Amino acid sequence: MTQHNSTDVVVVGAGVVGAAAAYYLAKAGAKVAILDKDPIGEHASGLALGGLGPLSGAGIPNPIGGLCMESWRLHLELSQELPEESGDDYEFETGPSIAVAFNEEDANILKEQIPWQASQDGFKVEWMEKEDVLAIEPRLVPTVVGGVVKEPSGMLNTYKFNHALVAGALSYGATLTRETVVGLRFNGGRISAVSLEEGGAVHCDKVVIAMGPWSNDASAWLDFTLPISPLKGQIIRLRSEGPPIPHINWNGSYVVSKPDGLVWVGTTEEKAGFDDRPTAAGRQTIVRSVASVLPHLARADIVRQTACLRPVTPDGLPVLGRIPAKPGVIVASGAGRKGILMGPAMGKAAADLVLKGTSTLDLFALSPGRF
Repeated sequence: MTQHNSTDVVVVGAGVVGAAAAYYLAKAGAKVAILDKDPIGEHASGLALGGLGPLSGAGIPNPIGGLCMESWRLHLELSQELPEESGDDYEFETGPSIAVAFNEEDANILKEQIPWQASQDGFKVEWMEKEDVLAIEPRLVPTVVGGVVKEPSGMLNTYKFNHALVAGALSYGATLTRETVVGLRFNGGRISAVSLEEGGAVHCDKVVIAMGPWSNDASAWLDFTLPISPLKGQIIRLRSEGPPIPHINWNGSYVVSKPDGLVWVGTTEEKAGFDDRPTAAGRQTIVRSVASVLPHLARADIVRQTACLRPVTPDGLPVLGRIPAKPGVIVASGAGRKGILMGPAMGKAAADLVLKGTSTLDLFALSPGRF
């Protein structure tokens, strides 16, 4: 790109959140340039499990329950439109998921969440006793005391989904360029251009910062702290005989058979900076955890192990909104382990802030100004 290039909006980052923002912006008719220093789907957006569970997790139901439910609605909408727009089938499917408990304390925590979960339109949520859970998955250890079955939950191929969002944006006229952004330029306090490592700039009057765990790099450009840091998570894929395993969750871990024929198991939470290399310790932690729940998987063959870096904030909530005193700059990042789920709603909200100056979602608790 040269000094003379210009566009309406620059989206910095082509992960799921940035790609979703570009998709909704371009679909609305904006001229959009997507810039990313790495190939699409090389990091967390392409290596995550792809489970879509809007009913549980940190910050649910408050303050991000509404955001998650809106993103679930958008996922359902995208599943009908995006494959045709992009030419990519990203293996979206829905089905039940089971959150299992192995002691009464965990069982009570799960039961406490049911009233709000069951009140959400379109979902069936119920507690099942041990015998009913074992009827669904008889290979679970007999120490299971019960579980909550939620239906529907979603699952998709994150690598293909990330590519589909980018392809969808391109189909509406957006551009994608492998560039490293090194700064922002301002004129009279307003954003005027994005500076590039190889020289030159892209002129614009709106910027969406969606750089995932690298979002803190923008703090120096903005003279405003974005306390977003990487949290490493590892996943292993197993080859195991027998019937497919339904999506099962316990104490932050999960296991599920996916369309690739492999059993996906995760995950770890490690503060390792930007080191995204898989480790033997991570592998052993995951194997021990899943074997304690499904003992037959201790004998399964490990086919692949990956690690990715999730963007997290000190309070565990996303950052979504305008940067104070920097008109035209919007941040959408920090979604942690729910980036794939929340990506569409975060991208749509960022696009609405660019195009309309407001969002229908309540973003107060997610404002960058809270830091």
